[in-house]
Amino acid sequence: MIRPQDTSWRRVDSAKSLNSPALRQLYNYWQGLPKLGIAPTRQSVNPRDLTFVLGWVSIARVIDSGADYYFSLIGSEFARAINNDITGYKISELHQSAFLERTRAIFDTVIRYRAPVQNGPTPLQIDKRDHKQIESLSLPLTRSGSDVEAILIGIVLD
Repeated sequence: MIRPQDTSWRRVDSAKSLNSPALRQLYNYWQGLPKLGIAPTRQSVNPRDLTFVLGWVSIARVIDSGADYYFSLIGSEFARAINNDITGYKISELHQSAFLERTRAIFDTVIRYRAPVQNGPTPLQIDKRDHKQIESLSLPLTRSGSDVEAILIGIVLD
């Protein structure tokens, strides 16, 4: 269970706080996009600009201000790493795990602060035998200019 005192994720206000060069590049890309109020729009994200992290980038649509999240895109490399392509699923439809609980808490933090959130690097266990480090960056996207309506996620496994 993820506890409120868990501090493996935190708000990001500079690329310098990110360990991964790919996530620093993703943060700088997001910073360079034109903003509509609080964040760039989903439409301003061009997949051709994300080739450096494309297999590891995902997008989650926010449902009812964070009551649930719908994965409209899961990067192919990440799906392969977790042995599950969850594109087209809501968090509530998936088998609940500590990983999904943490993911929901991170997304909730992005919505609460309307700001980028870094997770990790922190250990990740896949299939009860494959231990890796994961670092992620969750970036708010908007349609209205005032609410987070989607989240652009970059993930790096070491």
